[in-house]
Amino acid sequence: MYHQKQPLIQDIRRSPGQNWFSQNLTDPGGIFKFTADAADKQLINFYRNESIQMMTHVAVEDTLQMTPDIQKLPAPLTPEPSSAGSPQAQPTQTFTMPDVQTGSVSRTTFDRIMLQHFGVSRVFNGTRSDQESYLRSASGNPGLSFNPTSWTDWNPGSDSEIYAHIINAFRSFAVTFGGIPPVNEIGFFNEKYSYSHSSSGVVRERGTAAAFGGGKLLIYPLMTMSAKTLPSGRSENSPAHLTLPLRSQTVTRIITHELGHGLVEIGLTPTGTTSSGGAAPVPQLMNDYRRTAGWTTGSNPQLYDIGVSAVQTAIAAGRVPDARYQINQTNWNQPNWIEQPVTEYMTTHPSEDFPEAIMTYVTQPSLLQSRSPGRFRFIRQRAHQLGPLLRQIVPAPPAPGDYPVITRDYAIV
Repeated sequence: MYHQKQPLIQDIRRSPGQNWFSQNLTDPGGIFKFTADAADKQLINFYRNESIQMMTHVAVEDTLQMTPDIQKLPAPLTPEPSSAGSPQAQPTQTFTMPDVQTGSVSRTTFDRIMLQHFGVSRVFNGTRSDQESYLRSASGNPGLSFNPTSWTDWNPGSDSEIYAHIINAFRSFAVTFGGIPPVNEIGFFNEKYSYSHSSSGVVRERGTAAAFGGGKLLIYPLMTMSAKTLPSGRSENSPAHLTLPLRSQTVTRIITHELGHGLVEIGLTPTGTTSSGGAAPVPQLMNDYRRTAGWTTGSNPQLYDIGVSAVQTAIAAGRVPDARYQINQTNWNQPNWIEQPVTEYMTTHPSEDFPEAIMTYVTQPSLLQSRSPGRFRFIRQRAHQLGPLLRQIVPAPPAPGDYPVITRDYAIV
């Protein structure tokens, strides 16, 4: 779940545009090398002795440009071997990669792409009845009544750039990992409501931009007004500057964060039934990540700088490290940390730390590697475990005799 904590942006003036940054995988003189992680198994079906083009989209809006971070990827990005066994579950269906979207996209096109290319079975504008159904499921009370004093729906429109940004976020995730977590429903709601077991009642969560759970991605209008900033780089002598994002960047980051929750869900959800010996494919995923990132255990976990050897020793022994190494929402961007978080939200809980790391790994991997090398290595090493569990999205095979043109577009920020 992504909760908005940054200042809102009411409007970003922009004119649709697009740059392409392409690389011939067989070209030894390219300025970057890209080795597809989990996608290797699919690419090999098309990659013989001919050129295969891998692209990443760059949104160009006014004089601002989203730098194609793929050109700065550390080489190689092939997953490293892990001592943990690979999951046995295999995908049941394979989909092909859609084209990058630019400008406004119609709702009809959005629904078709999400169904045909990502396997989403239902895209809808949520009703009060839909929200009541979700609350009944969450509360375990099939008779729960949901009667807010004021309830309105949200329809992003018959045409919207938001649809393009969501499609591109799914696409970028699939390019990075070879697929996406199973997303079966995408719903647009005006506000998030949740069931509070402590108060046995329904509460409104005004700060939620999107949420994922049970294969359902729910999106709220706050996502379109948010400013999900990232540091410009590693904090060296002072806190790194937080760069104001484009709307396309914010939407992409929030959606990718939610897909990161989906990775956790498929890794920790038991397969099969208890009687048939069903177990979670990667049961230690979050426990291992917690230790890697520097989180303590317990009901109120705290984050410490795992780059410090004393912290490593304490975390490994199950002890609370020295308080001077504690990282929180106030000091997260300070230059004295070795393993530096990428966002303030990353410091709130391990369950949000991991999706934030996934978001950065997909959208700006060099930033994650420079600030949080331990997190970067963890995701790279575990990609091969999680890859087979994903809904596989493979590049569409090139038409016979159709050879991609190599272009190199340079974005200046």
